[in-house]
Amino acid sequence: MGTLLNCIERIPSLIKDILLSYPNNFEHLSTLKGKVKKIVFVASGSSYNAAFTSKAFLERECGLDIDVIYPNVFSKNTRIDNRNILYVFVSQSGTTKLVYENLERANELGATTLAITKDKNTPIAKKAMYFIEMGCKEEEYRYRTIGFSTTVTSCWLLGCYLSSNDLYKELLKVTDSLTNIITASLNWYDLNKFELMKRSTVLFTGSDSLWPIGIEADIKFMEMIPYMTKTYE
Repeated sequence: MGTLLNCIERIPSLIKDILLSYPNNFEHLSTLKGKVKKIVFVASGSSYNAAFTSKAFLERECGLDIDVIYPNVFSKNTRIDNRNILYVFVSQSGTTKLVYENLERANELGATTLAITKDKNTPIAKKAMYFIEMGCKEEEYRYRTIGFSTTVTSCWLLGCYLSSNDLYKELLKVTDSLTNIITASLNWYDLNKFELMKRSTVLFTGSDSLWPIGIEADIKFMEMIPYMTKTYE
C-alpha cells in the first residue's frame, strides 16, 4: 500500500483514462441525449462537494439547470418531477445508506435515475436505471482525493455528452496542469512547512467553482491533521 501522496500523484493519469474513453463510456446514455434539461445530484461528503464543483461548468457551458442536494434534505421532498430531469446519485463506495434509500424511493416514484460509483457491482450502481463508472479504481485511503477529482471529471463529461458539447477536448489539458500543480504545491510546502506547524486554524476562501473546492479542503484538513477550519464564499 502506497502513501496518500501516491494516490494524489495517480490522479492525472486516471483522469486522462476517463477522457480518452469518452464518448464511448457514455454511449449507453444515448436515449437521454438532448432530452435532459436539468440534473439533480444527490450526494454527501466529498461526493457532494465534487458535484457542487461541477455545477458552474454544467450550467454555463452545457446549458443545464443543476441542483445539488444532500440525501437527508432530498428525503424530505415528497414530489419527484420527471419532466426532462435526470436524478444522479453519487457515492464512491456505492454503499452510502441514505443515498441508496433515496435512489430506491426515486425509482418507485418514476424518476430517471443514474448512479456514479466506483464500479458497476456496488448496490447503488445496480439499483439505478443508468450507471457511470467513477474511474477512481480502488482508492486505498478513506480520505478521498482520487474519487473527488474523478467525480468532478465524470460530472463534467456527463453534461458534455447530454448537451453535445465538445469542450471535453479542452479537459485533456487538465492532466498536464494537475501534474504541475502537484509539484508546485509540494515545493510550496517545503518552503512553508515550519510556519504551518505553528498554526492550528485555517480559513479557506473561494468564489464560483473554487468555493466547493475550498469546502473539500476544509474537510481534508479537519479529517487528516486535524485543524479547526472554516470556508467562506
